[in-house]
Amino acid sequence: MKHKILLLLALTVIFASKCTEEEVVPIVYFDHVTQAQKDNDSLVKFFKTNYLDANGAIKKIDAAQTPIWGSDVLKDTIIKYKWDYTDDAHDVEIDYKLYYIVLDEGIGVRPTVADSTFISYKGTLLSGTVFDENPYGLWMTQFAFIKGISNGWVHFKPGNLIVNADQTFSFENQGKGILIMPSGLAYANDSTTKIPANSPLVFYINLNMVNRTDWDSDGIDSFYEDLNHNGVFTDDNTDGDSYQDYLDADDDGDGVLTKNEHPDPNGDHNPSDAEDANSNNIPDYLDPLTK
Repeated sequence: MKHKILLLLALTVIFASKCTEEEVVPIVYFDHVTQAQKDNDSLVKFFKTNYLDANGAIKKIDAAQTPIWGSDVLKDTIIKYKWDYTDDAHDVEIDYKLYYIVLDEGIGVRPTVADSTFISYKGTLLSGTVFDENPYGLWMTQFAFIKGISNGWVHFKPGNLIVNADQTFSFENQGKGILIMPSGLAYANDSTTKIPANSPLVFYINLNMVNRTDWDSDGIDSFYEDLNHNGVFTDDNTDGDSYQDYLDADDDGDGVLTKNEHPDPNGDHNPSDAEDANSNNIPDYLDPLTK
């Protein structure tokens, strides 16, 4: 009996060890650098084989039309983005190229990446297949949509809101254009039912309205709470608590609300004139040594 018990214990240890080994799944890190190059090559090819028609739509070249690539209508800007992992050794920062075409600039004040915007849009794959469309419009923020959209709408201006007698509304003179982005500024290596993984995307947008945002109501527009100016608001946390600065009503954690530490004496929601009582080049609202 003793031998049977020992044998049973040995088998149990072996079985448990085997299960433990099988449960350890190694993390596979996606190669965003290589994919970024593939995407840009695909986009360049797309521009060389397509043209912009008179209605502001991208169409396949089928005659002697002028390709988009090399034309004056195509603009681009660099968007830096860091893929941040638990293991810092695998972190990678990539300079993504976001392409855009301005059809109508608009007439209002340009939004920042941190603002809320009321946008109508149509999204397509490079093949022209429509995967989403909203002609009526919806409010968007940087924190609820893809990076290519929020970093692209800064090149347009809103228009005028027209409210009719029957309470229906429309817009005029709003910004209109096209954003063409690599997958890294869209859904990257994730997929949806209509968007394959690693798909560059095209968005036709109308920028109808803009709402300046102060997400934590501290008197500072959220745009200015990106302290390292990298376009990412989730990596700025002055006091190291559970709230990033754009959501933190007490940025320096000194027990005094940011709005009570004179972050914006002239009232324009820009902290460039914030008080610095001890002249250490750290504004009081970011300095725990001053209250």
